Amino acid sequence: MGRFLKTGFFRKVDKQYNDGDISHSKMLELIEGEVIKNYNKTVMEYKNRHGDTYQFEYNENGNIDWRGKFKWNRFGFETVDGEDVTLYIDPSGGPFIGIDTDMSRFGLKGIVKGFVIHEDYYEIIIDK
Repeated sequence: MGRFLKTGFFRKVDKQYNDGDISHSKMLELIEGEVIKNYNKTVMEYKNRHGDTYQFEYNENGNIDWRGKFKWNRFGFETVDGEDVTLYIDPSGGPFIGIDTDMSRFGLKGIVKGFVIHEDYYEIIIDK
C-alpha cells in the first residue's frame, strides 16, 4: 500500500464499507484523511557516503526541517540588499542541498527556495 496508507487501515475501512457501515464517499474521506495525516508526519532519512544519517520532516509551516550531525559544512552565501542569503548547505559527505534543489530525490515534495538557520537544525523553505 505504501508508506502513507497501511494495509491494516485499508482492510478495516474496506470491511466497514462492504458491511454497509459506511458509504463510499465516507470511505474515500477516511482514506484521504489517513493519507494526509501520514504524509504530513513523514520523516525521511538519508545516509551519506560517510555513514551519517540526516532526517527530513515537514514542519507546521509546510517547510522541511533538516536534522542530523552538522559538524563539517560548506555554505554558499550571496549578499542581497545588505543581508546574507544562504544559497546552499553541504555537510561533509553530503547531501548538497541548494536553491532550486528538487526534494523528490529525498522522497519529499517541493523545490528549495531558501533556508533558515536554527541553532541545531536547518529549515528548508520550499515552494509548495
